[in-house]
Amino acid sequence: MKIFNNIVDRPYETLAKWKEKNRRKIIGCMPMHVPEEIIYASGMLPATIMKGNERITLADKYVHPYVCSLVRSKFDLLLKGKLDFLDGIIFPDICDIMQQIPDIWRIHSPIPFQYNLGLIAGNLSAPTKKNYLVEQLTLFKNSLEKTFGEKITDEELRQAITVYNHNRSLLQELNQLRRNNLIQLHAKDFVYIVAASMLMPKDEHNKLLSNLLSRKALQDVDFNADAKVRIVLSGNMCDCPSTDLLRLLDELGAIVVDDDLYTGSRYFVDQVDNTINPIDGLAQRFINSVPCPNKYDVDADYADYLLSLVKRAKANGVIVLVTRYCEPAGYDYPSLKDKLFKEGIPQMLVETEYIVGNLGTIKTRIEAFIEMLRGVV
Repeated sequence: MKIFNNIVDRPYETLAKWKEKNRRKIIGCMPMHVPEEIIYASGMLPATIMKGNERITLADKYVHPYVCSLVRSKFDLLLKGKLDFLDGIIFPDICDIMQQIPDIWRIHSPIPFQYNLGLIAGNLSAPTKKNYLVEQLTLFKNSLEKTFGEKITDEELRQAITVYNHNRSLLQELNQLRRNNLIQLHAKDFVYIVAASMLMPKDEHNKLLSNLLSRKALQDVDFNADAKVRIVLSGNMCDCPSTDLLRLLDELGAIVVDDDLYTGSRYFVDQVDNTINPIDGLAQRFINSVPCPNKYDVDADYADYLLSLVKRAKANGVIVLVTRYCEPAGYDYPSLKDKLFKEGIPQMLVETEYIVGNLGTIKTRIEAFIEMLRGVV
């Protein structure tokens, strides 16, 4: 956990030192849905760009303050020179803001390689969608090869997919232990374990995670989980939730038994089929992965998916975290709320920013919610 905590708390300092030591290139990935395996297969390190831990002071000169604060925070890091060590950056088209920010970013960026990755256009259920994705992923692979001069073979892609699938399997195992009250693991720790996997080589993370899972102490149930209110956390699609907020849940007597967070189960829940052409497998994973407010699929209901998590984890309620000005999540919330209400699942919405200031009001609301759930239980 010390290694995981260190890289998540100081990601860019740690990554810059890693690059200097290993003499390998690092490609930044704006969340979500970047096919990291393609970058990994090229010999470079894909690293998710996380929000900063300091106030935005430069970005608002170029970007409207009503733009999602997570994007503004990352642009602020660029302007402060904290991302200068990157050799490239990938922008997936997951929302309107992520489609607009690359042009502004390019003007101010010293990063030599920038790529806009087209994924979202069209209905995922359309027969032509897989062909479109295969074409987009192939163009992305070709661009990496042309820019950095390294051919990415199908065998290298399959090896990368194997490493990534193993990482997903280990995280799924950890999540299953959490769901069944078989580990002593706080909400913040689980988020940090997943976030660390986005910032370090997957093979190194696999070794650390295997070591963690093998420790008997991890499975000693001595934190009285049965006395706690069981919560599913949802939302926060593009970054880590506030660590202060996660600690608050522990403090108030709640235990997170499953989640639908980006730095959580959303990142590792689906495997890539490694028995078919690797680009086809990556495209198929994107189509078949869990429903998301950032994707359009007439055959997949996000509310139904979240409801299935609640039932599987035998949770008492749901806390939905929505970043202020996040339009996709905001648009989905009313239907999500209605579906949970009809199924008798208590829920509450917590609107957050990239830095959560005074937790007083939020604490009072969450405390009341947990006490209400405790009374129902």
